[in-house]
Amino acid sequence: VTHGAELWRTDGTEAGTAMVKDIYGAGSGSYPYGFVALGSSVYFAADDGTNGIEVWRSDGSEAGTTMVKNISAAGTAAPQDFIVFDGAVYFTADDDTHARELWRTDGTEAGTTMVKNISASGTSYPLDFAVVGDYLYFRASDDDHHEELWRTDGTEAGTTMVKDIQLGTGGSYPGQLTAFGGTLYFSADDGTNGVELWKSDGTAGGTQMVQGINPGTDSAYPYSLVPLGDYLYFGAYDAANGYYYPYRTDGTSIERVPFPADPAEYLNCECDFMVAAGATLFSVAYSDAIGNEFAYLTEPTAELPPTNGSGSPWTLPLALLAALTAAAGVAFRRAGVAQP
Repeated sequence: VTHGAELWRTDGTEAGTAMVKDIYGAGSGSYPYGFVALGSSVYFAADDGTNGIEVWRSDGSEAGTTMVKNISAAGTAAPQDFIVFDGAVYFTADDDTHARELWRTDGTEAGTTMVKNISASGTSYPLDFAVVGDYLYFRASDDDHHEELWRTDGTEAGTTMVKDIQLGTGGSYPGQLTAFGGTLYFSADDGTNGVELWKSDGTAGGTQMVQGINPGTDSAYPYSLVPLGDYLYFGAYDAANGYYYPYRTDGTSIERVPFPADPAEYLNCECDFMVAAGATLFSVAYSDAIGNEFAYLTEPTAELPPTNGSGSPWTLPLALLAALTAAAGVAFRRAGVAQP
């Protein structure tokens, strides 16, 4: 090892693949991470061996790869969760004074500032960012509320809690924040219905549970939210059957997506592998009969490409083949079984 883990670039050819800059030097690596593109530059976090992990930017040249700002003199900034919003890069960082809070940068030292000190007594630890319309949404804690839904327009005054979903000292822990149809969707626990699917238009009154999948306090734990066409697809837990299934919503109600299996047969959706490619939704399904197999959302009359039949998930090339040969529809299917 000559340089350790450093920043590289490629144009797709061997000759055009080269290290951009040895940021750390001395044979160690700067371990860059969190890459996002803004304009003609890429922003990321890296350790130069002197200032700790800070925000860097690069235009692809050695001279144009520089630290944006030394946020923490003690070397504890550790910026993370980079996202582009409204012409700037947003992230979280610890400046030694305010603990971990929300920051933004326009690529200049002067333009790299904390957006708001959300928690004066500790750390708000913003995370799980999603951009919807004119706002950046995220989860955070202030001095009076624990882990609730927040949003920002990029200004201190415009950084506010959307709603105290779980009243009292408990937090609703919003997660899986996803934009769909101009609305924010996420999972949350209001303390009464367990963890279910919620949506928000950015107002307290417009932040509400879409529909309870499980009655009472049993949680559905919605996850892997994937927009596709007129629906938002996600995986959720069916407490009555003890299995995970794929579901979808148009924003008004929730329905389970039918799987091609005997209802008496054990079946589980590996919905954390659910992904949309083109007009097709792909997932991995498990049952006692087939093991792990590939499933995708398609028209009932579409011809199915063959599965490997060995009980292991399909490879990416086969998934891409399926994406090219199938159109979006209303049912999951696997080889040999069609669901009307």
